[in-house]
Amino acid sequence: MNIQRVHYLILLVLLTVVAVILAGCTQYTGGTGGTPSPTTPPVQGVAGIPPEVTQYAKDWPLPHHDYANTRATMDSAINSGNVKTPGAAWVHTVPSGASTFGSISTTPIIMGTTVFVTDLGNNFMALDLDTGSLKWQTIDNLANLGPNGATVGNGKVFGSAGPYEVVALDMNTGKEIWRTNLASMSGDNSGIVGIDIQGMVYDNLYYTSTVPGNAGVFYAGGAEGVIFALDEATGTVVWSARTLDTTDYWGNASVNSGGGCWFPPAIDTKTGTISALPIRHRSPARQKGLAFHRTIQTVSAVRAITSIPTA
Repeated sequence: MNIQRVHYLILLVLLTVVAVILAGCTQYTGGTGGTPSPTTPPVQGVAGIPPEVTQYAKDWPLPHHDYANTRATMDSAINSGNVKTPGAAWVHTVPSGASTFGSISTTPIIMGTTVFVTDLGNNFMALDLDTGSLKWQTIDNLANLGPNGATVGNGKVFGSAGPYEVVALDMNTGKEIWRTNLASMSGDNSGIVGIDIQGMVYDNLYYTSTVPGNAGVFYAGGAEGVIFALDEATGTVVWSARTLDTTDYWGNASVNSGGGCWFPPAIDTKTGTISALPIRHRSPARQKGLAFHRTIQTVSAVRAITSIPTA
């Protein structure tokens, strides 16, 4: 595992969910009500954006806050004047316990009075924003190196449910709606790929990716990550896209590997363009401790409305 990946994961590690909601946030003004129920009237917004993302735009409705991946909010009561005063409002211990990189490697989704979070055991939780009490949870306890995490939209919570599967749950109850195995669709029949990403929902599609490894093995020869767009209602793969610039793994499939994405894609909601940052590719030189085969990560952009042949 490369040192940049280790540093990234260490920065994201939390041994428990200490709500990014601090005691000094009791004046938080972003909330706009409780968890939407299936009968909540849809909130009008930009076509393609789930109604919950529009309704709770002042909370933290997406992995990086918004589709532009700004990771920034202007709607918090915390500022430079009071940032030193808050303390923890509550702590919730997650089911997975500690692992190599802690217990959590994700950004919680906040919508109204609910916090949606996933731990590194691929366990999903819906917590009360004010108290940290558990509203519902699902237990898979299948190790994930991270990053991973929940994404919410159209009444569902999406995310990885194991090394090879993604799942959609009812956002109000946690009941499973569908589950899709992506490993075989990545061309992997030997257990050498995995899912390490907090996906995105847009225009009735759930965007996710496999990567060249999982908690058991990483960068094995011939492992290839693939980007997927799934029908958010059924879990059916609508299209998939390779991110490698080779079909023979640069002449050595026994050693070379790469592709796929760790980071949520950015989405231009005006054009429907999806921009994703593929993983660097590993080469024989890296196996010898020298360098990556590709030293620059490139951006792949595809149109959300385009039908792309399955990889």
